Amino acid sequence: MTAARSGRLCLGFQYATPYPDPGPPPRRPTPPEQERVSPDWAEAQRREERRLNRPLRAAFAAAVTVTVLAVVGGLAGWFSSLLAGFGVIAGLLLAGVSGYALWQGARALRTRTRSPALARTSPTSAR
Repeated sequence: MTAARSGRLCLGFQYATPYPDPGPPPRRPTPPEQERVSPDWAEAQRREERRLNRPLRAAFAAAVTVTVLAVVGGLAGWFSSLLAGFGVIAGLLLAGVSGYALWQGARALRTRTRSPALARTSPTSAR
């Protein structure tokens, strides 16, 4: 047995394919056109999102108020430093949780309403 020109060992046989070559793969189907999002539908989604987020906004505002009052009360001497620190921590924690939920809802709304037709209009222009 000798080496072939390509440097491989030739054993004198080839594997026979049981079926003929199927040919080139079929063409990919054309993707369907993207659905157009109605500006009225998008505005209704924004309006409902604002309505649903009212409790979160109220919680965020209350948390910011508690934090500011705790800082002012602690610096003015109305509260002990321990109570003021607890108020600041509780307020910041609640503000963080409610703020993150508000941000997450806004991000989900942007994702739902993203469309080439709506890209030209600003979401705050209808307010």
